[in-house]
Amino acid sequence: MSGAEWAITAAFAAHALAVIAALVKLVAWAAASQAKFEARLDGIESKVDNDVAGRRIVAELRADVAAIKATLAELKEQIRRFTPERQ
Repeated sequence: MSGAEWAITAAFAAHALAVIAALVKLVAWAAASQAKFEARLDGIESKVDNDVAGRRIVAELRADVAAIKATLAELKEQIRRFTPERQ
């Protein structure tokens, strides 16, 4: 092989190594970005789960509050029946 052929081969090898290095950096960046996005999604998922659980608890509490209101209304009515009216 002549000197020019060796130079072309060396340039081709250097270019191939540069492309491989760029691909490695791209894969590393993609993996880091994916990990970051997964962490953000986990945080959002946790907030949504908390929101759903909170809404479920509020719905249960609404039923309890409605029952308490009904009981209080009954108690008020009974108290009114047993208490003489003031004049």
